[in-house]
Amino acid sequence: MPYGPTSPQSVRSQNQRDMLALWQRASAGRLFPEITEFAPPQREIRQLLLWGVEYDGAIRRYRMQRQAERLTEMIAVDFTGRTLDEVAPPLLKPFVMESADECVAARCAVYSIITTIDANAHVVECERLLLPFGRDGVVEYFLAALQLISYQGTVDRTTVADEFRARCEVTFAGVIPSNARDDTVIVLPPRAEAIRPQPAVMVKDPPAPAEPDSGKHNRRATRRAVRKTGRIKARGISEICTVRDISAGGASLDVANAAKVPDHFTLVMEMESAGRSCAVIWRRDQQLGVAFQ
Repeated sequence: MPYGPTSPQSVRSQNQRDMLALWQRASAGRLFPEITEFAPPQREIRQLLLWGVEYDGAIRRYRMQRQAERLTEMIAVDFTGRTLDEVAPPLLKPFVMESADECVAARCAVYSIITTIDANAHVVECERLLLPFGRDGVVEYFLAALQLISYQGTVDRTTVADEFRARCEVTFAGVIPSNARDDTVIVLPPRAEAIRPQPAVMVKDPPAPAEPDSGKHNRRATRRAVRKTGRIKARGISEICTVRDISAGGASLDVANAAKVPDHFTLVMEMESAGRSCAVIWRRDQQLGVAFQ
């Protein structure tokens, strides 16, 4: 099914909106953060499944690294170590595999709603939020957050899994980039098919999401404040800017008017002769977040 760009406002449950906002803050101007930079509340960890992404040429496989406690309560089986195509329910398998592929290729969050009818004839919705993590533009993991909602009564977790396996319908699916905001035009980043994948890697001991802290955001260790003067160069534009901080993958810039800067440009920093090709990831009034290409 088509996955159009959508805003964080499309996410219905407050828990998942908070999770998405946390992932966006951890991205800090990049396409996505590293898994160790993500610190969800302890109460939400019980609903998170961690999948490792294995690359074998053009083929991707997804292997469960950690199963959510809530899922274990529903199905009474531990799928840790097994691949997604092995454990996905037959009825949902095409969509489950497609949404995982979309998350990794689009390098965006993927939000979807799957609907079924339970034994009491109540409509039950399963909200799925997939969040990518990795380094250097390559997705290495994704977290799957599941939220069951019924507006007609409580949900019996011991039986509702059978209802989803027997009959269900995907009623919504969309992608949300890390720079998406409710009041801005959403532009999707380039897809990962243009990036040469890493060699196949078996992930044996996945890093855990960061422990929750006092609410402060942890940037990548390689990002550093520089406060250097730079120049933005593109067709018809040559503007002075200030590079606030920089890492191997990107930078944040202070500019006179972020709206006038094109989506792609060359950044030349003071004392450097070579320019860096940049793609805009997020914009504010006088700030830009860019990824180096």
